[in-house]
Amino acid sequence: MLKDASPLLDRRITLTGSTLRPRSGAEKAATRDRARELLLPALEAGTVKRVVDSTFPLTEAVRTHRYMETGDAHGQNHPDPGRRDQTLNDSSSFPN
Repeated sequence: MLKDASPLLDRRITLTGSTLRPRSGAEKAATRDRARELLLPALEAGTVKRVVDSTFPLTEAVRTHRYMETGDAHGQNHPDPGRRDQTLNDSSSFPN
């Protein structure tokens, strides 16, 4: 179990998860419960935070995918269905 993420962060290593599809319902529930037990207190205490790079209107989903593929995104990119921005011109960069 990872207790200190500093070695990963120092080396700029990306940690990714996997799907639980091949797992039984009981295994999925146990994983969910363990994640809640470990992560919720850290999120509530502010010791672990989500990094949101940008939000974008749904009308810009294709451009957002292109932006993510550049490798310039440093965090999550979230669609905002209520956002009504004007369409960005081609010279615009996405982060906001």
